[in-house]
Amino acid sequence: ATLTVPCDAEALISAIAAANDEAANPGLDVVTLASGCTYTLTRWIDVNAGEGVLALPAVTSQLSIVGNGATIQMAPGVEGRFFKVTGALTLTDVTLTGAQRVSTLG
Repeated sequence: ATLTVPCDAEALISAIAAANDEAANPGLDVVTLASGCTYTLTRWIDVNAGEGVLALPAVTSQLSIVGNGATIQMAPGVEGRFFKVTGALTLTDVTLTGAQRVSTLG
């Protein structure tokens, strides 16, 4: 499926989750971002013991994100990773900034 994402971080999160739904969207999914948009991630989506925290859903299917010059960034104070990929991920014309791996282990 082709999913067009407006300039809204929650919409980006929803689009990646929808792309992972192989029953509804089998095969390669293309998520197209709004041209020049900055998507600011303000919260954690998932905490994986020993792997840190994720600001976006894990990629479990075939996903291509077409950025159109967009930026995906972590908000100040939100530490973690953008992606965990167990499927396949292609990024085109998108900037990622502000992420870091943070251990959930003591």
